[in-house]
Amino acid sequence: MSKLYTLEKKTTDAAFPRVPGSTILSNDRLKIVYNKYLTARGAISKDKIKVNLIFAHGTGMNKSIWNYHIKKLFEHSQSASTWVLNSVLSIDAIGHGDSSLLNEGKIGWVYKWEDGSKDIIQVIKHEQQTTNEFVNNASTKNILIGHSLGGFMAVVAGFYEPSMFDAVIPVEGVLFMDPKTDGRFLGIFSKLSSILIDRFESEEEYNDYFTKFSIYKAFHPEVLKDFMEDEKATYVDPETKETKFMTKASTTNQMTTYYSARISIPLVMEIFPLLTVPLVHVIGSKATWNPPQSIKFIRDAVPKEYLLDAIDIPEGEHLVNGNDPDALVKIIEDTIKKRVNTAIEIRPNDPEVKYGGNKSEILKSQWDLTMSLIDEQLKASKEAAKKQKASKL
Repeated sequence: MSKLYTLEKKTTDAAFPRVPGSTILSNDRLKIVYNKYLTARGAISKDKIKVNLIFAHGTGMNKSIWNYHIKKLFEHSQSASTWVLNSVLSIDAIGHGDSSLLNEGKIGWVYKWEDGSKDIIQVIKHEQQTTNEFVNNASTKNILIGHSLGGFMAVVAGFYEPSMFDAVIPVEGVLFMDPKTDGRFLGIFSKLSSILIDRFESEEEYNDYFTKFSIYKAFHPEVLKDFMEDEKATYVDPETKETKFMTKASTTNQMTTYYSARISIPLVMEIFPLLTVPLVHVIGSKATWNPPQSIKFIRDAVPKEYLLDAIDIPEGEHLVNGNDPDALVKIIEDTIKKRVNTAIEIRPNDPEVKYGGNKSEILKSQWDLTMSLIDEQLKASKEAAKKQKASKL
């Protein structure tokens, strides 16, 4: 365990209601498990911006896929002069990791990905209500990072609650689908269903599968180790009564998530032009999971004022977050620095900061400003009407 932060595994209620078919019974309530990393520092200087990060993993993975990234970011935070990494959340999606174990016997045959976005929001609200942390304001900034499925969930969460986040970073997010090539998705999913294994005769067989045969075998060793340790569970064979090994995310839950892409992706394609939260779009330059036309579509669709950055990781593939974690750590840190610089620049004019939290002064100043803007708009409107009338004479 690092001396830079404490680690606590926490549980809260998942979003409710959910899309029909998400649970076996419509009234089934699900749970979300997440890791919370909290800085071990004492009091934080008011001159520094507190940064909070939230991580969402991709299909088949779990919350510990991000341990390496989080550890490095806490280390880098130690030398930062303008910001401090305060708290980090890493969430197990429904049907994955520890969330999957808690929800056994309740998960249905549909997983609409936007419900996962609502789960992220639910976790953050739980932290806000129980710890008073993760309140995005002039002095504290929340940045949401998601890979693949998690990239989708991050973008949609940012759309649903733009005031909750200072920036969103989808990494190889699954955010585009062309109906003309829909068969491509089905082909990939069919292949995946044939190579996924969730039950093992021994721990050695479990380890061999992940390190030699799985799609994760090229992960950075530390990332793979953390992922495997968190994913490993045991069960008792009903016939032999022997203890055997399994993944927490069953093949069925994984395939439900994969197949639900087709009914989920159209939503995010529609909301890109409506985004009002800064977005950093990250892809791997050699990735082939998303169709090539997705890159231009996304970067053109997001309003220019909210496309904070568009980054292609050299030689990166779809699982770049696991294969090249240091490249992603740098991108996250660079984004933090940019957002912190912006926060420092505009913080003096934030009403809460400017008036020292004095509610009456804040309200009066903002009301006066609002009335002043309305007066200016009325004057401009009257002047435009006069000019239009004069042009008709």
